[in-house]
Amino acid sequence: MLAAPKSPSRVGARHYCNIRPISPEQLQVEFVTILELSEYVGDAGLPVRRRVGFTVPVSSNRNSALASRRRINAHGPERILAKNPKTAIADIQTMTMTKNTTPILPEAKLKLVSAAEPVTGVIVSNDSCVRGKSASFVRHTEIDISGTPLENNCLIGQAFGVIAPGKDEQGKPHKVRLYSLACPSSGEDGAGKVISTTTKRVIEERTPQGKGDDPDDHRLFLGVCSNFLCDLRPGDEVKVTGPNGKRFLLPVNRDQHDYLFVAAGTGIAPFRGMIMELLTSPAQPSSSEIHLLMGAPFTTDLLYDDLFTGLATEHDNFHYHTAISRETQADGRPGLYVHHLLDQRFDEFSALLGNPRTIVYICGLAGMQSGVFQTLARHGVADGYFTTKSPLADTDPDDWDLQKVRRAARATERCMVEVY
Repeated sequence: MLAAPKSPSRVGARHYCNIRPISPEQLQVEFVTILELSEYVGDAGLPVRRRVGFTVPVSSNRNSALASRRRINAHGPERILAKNPKTAIADIQTMTMTKNTTPILPEAKLKLVSAAEPVTGVIVSNDSCVRGKSASFVRHTEIDISGTPLENNCLIGQAFGVIAPGKDEQGKPHKVRLYSLACPSSGEDGAGKVISTTTKRVIEERTPQGKGDDPDDHRLFLGVCSNFLCDLRPGDEVKVTGPNGKRFLLPVNRDQHDYLFVAAGTGIAPFRGMIMELLTSPAQPSSSEIHLLMGAPFTTDLLYDDLFTGLATEHDNFHYHTAISRETQADGRPGLYVHHLLDQRFDEFSALLGNPRTIVYICGLAGMQSGVFQTLARHGVADGYFTTKSPLADTDPDDWDLQKVRRAARATERCMVEVY
């Protein structure tokens, strides 16, 4: 039997590692922990041994196994014993660590419908999805694709194409414009027959785009495809293509991961579908930790706010955070972007980001990526989400900018990025 003293006089642990092949694809890695505690001894008066085992891909080498051993050493027995000696043995007995945390992505079907032969979808609904009165016009657009090759063949995280009618200034047919799916893979209807997207009207003043453009031409410019989509009514037809994209997807082994979704503006579209798929699908809701960081200029610009607020109330494992950039915070400080929120409240995210289970998804304007990467690097949790090469690797994160990040930072399998 094990004796549990009121306070141990000596806490320590030694480890050694056994590695053996168990199949052509996997290695068995076993870490043996010898607890060196003067008060914790077995019946024979010998140190207590506890084993922690897991499998890793056969391509892993001894160095990677030893790196995992160091992580166990840093976050395992010594930390647990020092914190709570009475429950230490039980904690060690149940402690495991997964070495291979790379998400397994589903096989996505691609380009079943080409731009040369688009199919016809029918608008089901086209409703505003902003929280309140806003300078932006954003709609949640639902399209019936039943009877087409797209039916039940679109995965959340993919995009589909829309071709606006008419011709461009050169007299050529308009090109395909891609829109992110905003519904679960099963569609808005649960059968994959109705897909959706988040459509924002593009309304800008003209500015010179190249040589020969008149700098005094400030006429209003209206985006062709986005305004076409926003104008449509239920029953109207639209030419669609796709699906497109094979990496910005939810993993197959969903409950083996936790999630941080970071969005700004219409970058929220894929996350609406992903979070609904994780929490509201007919199957058992995911028990994973799910955090959403949503950025907007004003509170009234928040998209799908009622949905996310409701889900946060219904599911303890879903956490909804908003970053408002053009409003003063409650404590008088200026507004903040999503990476500022992540930085200021990092204590709320440190455990999540330090967990090898976690996958980070980023969608929105390109500047978001550099801001989030800077924050992760500044807090020492970049490893696992992106890699850097010189000169970025030798530069203080506070001195990074968008161009440097684009050139020298590469997202890993645990970081999915869609920016524009």
